[in-house]
Amino acid sequence: MKITGYRTESYSGEGKRDLLKVTSFEINNLGNNDIPLTIKKKYKRTDYSKFLQEIYRKGYKKCVWLCRKKSDLTNHYAQSPEDEIDRYVISDGIILSNLREDGVLVAYRGEPLISYCI
Repeated sequence: MKITGYRTESYSGEGKRDLLKVTSFEINNLGNNDIPLTIKKKYKRTDYSKFLQEIYRKGYKKCVWLCRKKSDLTNHYAQSPEDEIDRYVISDGIILSNLREDGVLVAYRGEPLISYCI
């Protein structure tokens, strides 16, 4: 699925993209229950861990949090007007969590993840 979104590295930090590490941290350390719920609802899978392992083996080794609208990013995450905002276009993404205006967690495969500075 083609997914377009916005992100600022000044808030999120760079380089934290490994699918299994990010989802484990989100679920186990931050208590993000939306990942298992989204996988169950959207993909009809009750064992989210097995689902994540399967897509990882299919090449979806990375993931990234994105806001679907630039205004959501600037309202919730941009810390100053000077923050660099990048537009991402992921040609083959899988949505793992959908927190609406707070963002979506997208698994992706292949390179490059296309990024445009706005």
